[in-house]
Amino acid sequence: MKTTFITAALCLGLAASASADTTLDLLETVADMGTTQVQYDFSGGITATAIASWLNGQDDGLYWTVMNGKEAPTGSVSPTLTSGSDSYTLSFLNRPWFGGSVVGIATTISDTSSLTSLDFSYTEVDNQGGTIYLVYQVGDEWEMKSAAFTVGSEATISIDLSETALSSSTVYAVVVTTTGTGGTSETGTISLTAASSVVPEPATATLGLLALGALALRRRRA
Repeated sequence: MKTTFITAALCLGLAASASADTTLDLLETVADMGTTQVQYDFSGGITATAIASWLNGQDDGLYWTVMNGKEAPTGSVSPTLTSGSDSYTLSFLNRPWFGGSVVGIATTISDTSSLTSLDFSYTEVDNQGGTIYLVYQVGDEWEMKSAAFTVGSEATISIDLSETALSSSTVYAVVVTTTGTGGTSETGTISLTAASSVVPEPATATLGLLALGALALRRRRA
């Protein structure tokens, strides 16, 4: 019976020391920061390589350009990313006569080894719709997923990383509008998160095992 109790305690301890998922907010360090215009010509189409080239070497932050690469007047897109009590709001001006507005977020993940997923969502409140893009690096290649949105609809992108590790800690999230009324406000709620599987420190797991084993023996003797 003693062996049975010890075995049960060890099993409980192993379960307690197993990995647990936690959610990382990738917008926290970017929200409420200033914005920077970085000109880039996307008239040939938006690709993973183009987005990575556009924001290559930039610090974490909020960036903008226009699709056709023309030198748009300073502040002509003016994106802001603001944090609220339970969500983030992205606002900017739509410039269809420049081919559309492109707003990008560059963010760095401190530890990519334990990531199990990347998740990006955007729900538009004003304007007529567009596309969101999530760009990340696996191996030597930049990869991209996209989703279209319309007013009131939520566009979501989810990347499964449970069997694929990122080779770069930098991730790019981009919102693009190409149609609609020029110079009107584009506003939407935005979320960019990563799920991380956290494994307790070895010492913590060992202490958990010993404590549960001792508890089982004490109950057996009582």
